[in-house]
Amino acid sequence: MKDFRIQTPMSVCLGLALVALTSAHLKAASDFVIEAEDFNYNSGQYLTQSDTMPYYGGAYNGLSAVADVDYANNDDLSSDVYRVGENPNVNITQNGDVDRDSWTVTSNYRIGWTDTADWFNYTRNFPDGFYLPYAALSHSSTADHMLKGTLWQVTSGANTTTQTLVQLGTFDAPGSGGWGLNNRVPLQDGNGNSVVLHLQGLMTLRYAAESADIDYYIFKALQAPQISQQPTNTTAVEGGSATFHVALVQPAGASFQWLRGAANIPGATNSAYTLVPVSMSDSNAQFRCFISNAVNNITSGPAFLTVTPDKTPPVLVRAVNVGATNVWVTFSEAVESASGANATNYALSGGISISSAAFGPGTKTIILTSSSLTYGTGYTLTVNNVRDRAASPNTIAANSQ
Repeated sequence: MKDFRIQTPMSVCLGLALVALTSAHLKAASDFVIEAEDFNYNSGQYLTQSDTMPYYGGAYNGLSAVADVDYANNDDLSSDVYRVGENPNVNITQNGDVDRDSWTVTSNYRIGWTDTADWFNYTRNFPDGFYLPYAALSHSSTADHMLKGTLWQVTSGANTTTQTLVQLGTFDAPGSGGWGLNNRVPLQDGNGNSVVLHLQGLMTLRYAAESADIDYYIFKALQAPQISQQPTNTTAVEGGSATFHVALVQPAGASFQWLRGAANIPGATNSAYTLVPVSMSDSNAQFRCFISNAVNNITSGPAFLTVTPDKTPPVLVRAVNVGATNVWVTFSEAVESASGANATNYALSGGISISSAAFGPGTKTIILTSSSLTYGTGYTLTVNNVRDRAASPNTIAANSQ
């Protein structure tokens, strides 16, 4: 079994509405598992023993189900086991993946032969808390979108053919490379963010299949953020970059906000933050990360940035003409405006005059405007007095060519 872990922003689904992060501080006591073969029976009925975790499977053995109320399917009788008497039949087969993290099931099946016409309703009494849902799916292919389905809440009419639904998210991942070889696929919203569901009390959920065999659904109890790797002190050369990282035990469903001192850094909302370019004034700056999810929040320990002076002068990397009157000059590092954009610091052989110098795309490139160049003729560019952007600027070697 392989797990797909996604470190992305989260969506929190409270009841039926997609809402912003709250401070409800509700934590489910444990994971909650629904075995795919244990869909409702007898028009919206379910067995309460499947509410108690650990659930070892097998409770729905021999039960029928009502088409278009408990499930929808168009299978033949290729594998009529476990659930019996449903019409049309749901093709079910035994599966060897019995690991549910905290326990091992003693009876396990998967639903196969699925297509977009198939769906299954599951009524359960959920302990109040926040959960990260995953579907354990398999497919013989490894192509994109082979493990795919959607999760819905049935908000009314679960015991009728007229049911009201609200979509909670989508499961979507590449195929696992073998039938019964499960991958756990996380529930995501339309932007690819991990979905956190607030589940409480008696609820009916629906899994709508698109592709893949379905073994089980595991609702991982969302834990308060726990830091497994604190950001560490970093040293960078002036003009370079500095990156700080933080890692979590359970990254899915977490939001990040980096701070410099006590102030939030705009846009610094990932598990890593990069400052570029660093300057001498950044030395000794303190960085921390505020991490939150629907259960709680935590602030990382501080990490300090040390900036060492840039003592390396710029180097001429290349010069190339772009047209007959422009020469693009590239340096090894960013250069200052006063010297880099000073046309008198550049000279071209062959009697070519330079009338202006200006920055191109970025601070490492200078565009020279010259008198007309002759195609097929070689020219030598000589550069003097150009300095970098260090606090104590370094000057390019004299007569650099």
